[in-house]
Amino acid sequence: MKRFLRARDQRCRFPGCLVPAARCQVDHNQDYALGGATAIDNLACLCPGHHPLKHPDLAEEFRWSARQRPDGAVEWIDPTGSSYLDSPPRRVMFV
Repeated sequence: MKRFLRARDQRCRFPGCLVPAARCQVDHNQDYALGGATAIDNLACLCPGHHPLKHPDLAEEFRWSARQRPDGAVEWIDPTGSSYLDSPPRRVMFV
């Protein structure tokens, strides 16, 4: 699963971040503790800098949320409610 995610994502899935997937952590878009499945359509590679932005230990006024769409795009919602879309990179890659 980890190899597939690295090949699919290629980089951190936070909008504009170019940290390679090999240096990222695999994270549940919908929190596992809140019922999120450990499945390809609920996981994404996030770098150590962006991964903590969506964790519950961060104060709510600073916390982001993410959800994965059926096409693989990750929609990010910032603390003010603004939405940002990170589309998946092209899928042709050899790992």
